[in-house]
Amino acid sequence: MTKKELHQIVDSLEPLCQKSCKRLWDHPEVGGEEKESANYFRKILSEEGFVIVNEAELPHAFYAEYGSGTPVIAILGEYDALPGLSQTVSAQKEAVQEGAAGHGCGHNLLGAAFFHSRIGRCSDRSEAIFGAGKSGRNDSFLRMPGRGVTFWKSENVLSSYV
Repeated sequence: MTKKELHQIVDSLEPLCQKSCKRLWDHPEVGGEEKESANYFRKILSEEGFVIVNEAELPHAFYAEYGSGTPVIAILGEYDALPGLSQTVSAQKEAVQEGAAGHGCGHNLLGAAFFHSRIGRCSDRSEAIFGAGKSGRNDSFLRMPGRGVTFWKSENVLSSYV
């Protein structure tokens, strides 16, 4: 893959990435309550060819797989808001709603960036360049809601997050 081809993939995802960052910012959901955000990402990942696997014990947790085999390359998507950080898009402290949740922590940016890195790496946009899904590699996007210690395990993957 050339540097130019990589730039083309990244550039093609820029509008969707910006839309995702703004959507998360405009609809903040605190950890464990990311219902709309999780559904938003599930929908787009499914449209991009990922297989969505939901976790029964954690209603908003899911992982999205593309390809099969090993190794499994997984990216954790973190996009929870924090209580009391409601903020307009401004450099000044100015709440949208006083005391409400918001993304002053930047997780709207982190979650969207990790999410789009999986699409860029795995979707039809990059199939010809990376050979995604054909290399025996399994690329995944993980979403485990809430803060604290999260432990996730599947047949070939062991992951923890604090």
